[in-house]
Amino acid sequence: MKAWRVCLALPLFVISTISQADTMVLIHGYLGDAFSWENSGVSTVLQQNGWQRGRFQRQVNTNQFYSINLPSAASIAVQANYLRPILTRISQWHPQDRLILVGHSAGGVVARLMVVEKVVPNIDTLITIASPHVGTPRAAQALDYADTGLPFSLFQWFFSNDLYHKSRAGAGLFLDLLAPRPGNLLYWLNAQAHPQIHYYSIIRKFSMGRGDQMVPSFSQDMNNVPALRGRSGTLVMDLTHTLQPVDGQNILLILRQIKQSQGTKVAAR
Repeated sequence: MKAWRVCLALPLFVISTISQADTMVLIHGYLGDAFSWENSGVSTVLQQNGWQRGRFQRQVNTNQFYSINLPSAASIAVQANYLRPILTRISQWHPQDRLILVGHSAGGVVARLMVVEKVVPNIDTLITIASPHVGTPRAAQALDYADTGLPFSLFQWFFSNDLYHKSRAGAGLFLDLLAPRPGNLLYWLNAQAHPQIHYYSIIRKFSMGRGDQMVPSFSQDMNNVPALRGRSGTLVMDLTHTLQPVDGQNILLILRQIKQSQGTKVAAR
């Protein structure tokens, strides 16, 4: 599968409704929630292009998307425990639909764990946005900050706004987002067999071209996961880590690319 690169000035693409519907699940990142997709403008872009908000109802030939809430400061395993029954329910309501998982930041790692676990049978595509698949130095920095010993930790507790509190609360997640090494989550996850579905990495290369302020660009590319080498499409954007309206267009562009590829394969037969 070939990767492609786009510039910041991405043109507007409109995807028409097709006979077989798609169902999309949007999974937020650390300190985000379901409204992250709304506040960023991604949900608006999807709606403008024919996607409807999911209502846990059976609808035929209708592209729908669900924005779900996870405990974003919890470990990947805990977030997965929340997501697993949600995906099961959505799959039951849309058994004939292609299921598309879109994860931002740590949400992309949670989504990839669901893919590896084969939680539901109809996952067709995984799209991750600025996700730390090979870890991030920021996780180690946050753990160091949270682990400062007494008495300096008392000073941090009272005078450092809520950063210290957030670092302590997210310690389990930060451990999971450390660079792969024997015994940690990413080391295990990145060695697991990944099913034959579509994988796409939306990569940030902001400022010096080394990634955004949170995750190195190398880590955002699923091709650098040993089990996925050469299997992920890539789309590179000059943006910061946060979600942007153009991410909605990126998602639509990727889905169009998939359908064009599938049409070409059918025609070749």
